[in-house]
Amino acid sequence: DLNELQAFHHNILQSMQSGVLTTDLSGKITSYNRAAETITGYALSEVYGKSLDEIFPAFDLPTILASLSTASESARRLETDLQTRDGARAYLGFSISPFLDEQAQPAGVIGIFQDLTEMKAMQEQIVRTDRLAAIGQLAAGVAHEIRNPLASISGSIQMLRAELSHDPDNKALVDIILRESARLDRILSDFLSYARPQSLMFARCDVAHE
Repeated sequence: DLNELQAFHHNILQSMQSGVLTTDLSGKITSYNRAAETITGYALSEVYGKSLDEIFPAFDLPTILASLSTASESARRLETDLQTRDGARAYLGFSISPFLDEQAQPAGVIGIFQDLTEMKAMQEQIVRTDRLAAIGQLAAGVAHEIRNPLASISGSIQMLRAELSHDPDNKALVDIILRESARLDRILSDFLSYARPQSLMFARCDVAHE
């Protein structure tokens, strides 16, 4: 029965999708489940007996050990980045708690962690999208503000055109102002058309097969 119970607990740890590790009171890693190996790229044989901060350099191990040295200390949640064994960067969410022995005395720490890399990338993409949307709205507002005085300039020049056109030099200058005003107006129109959110295009689709 004891062997079966131990095997059952072992299978639970190895089947978990979250990484699980334990350390002794000096911070040396004593166990490391399969998900932890997958997330970090390091096998148990490579990390066993190593200090926790050798694998997770961002951890302040003395502070963690000191704060979790009592059984009454609650779990600490933190996030850290990690360079995996193959050199990739991973972003991890950690929960670290006291690891207690059979007498409920502190025997080390237990860490449970998940790979948040994709979630972090999605959050950063959302932030970038929101920032670009805000910049687009600001730029559209600025374009409108430019367009209003441009229209006033163009209208005023057109009203003065009859008086200034008697002088060939003045007529050439008026034509330049009107031509360039029209060009600026076209540029602003094109920009506003580009910055304006595109209308949604709805179509039927077969979700199961497409």
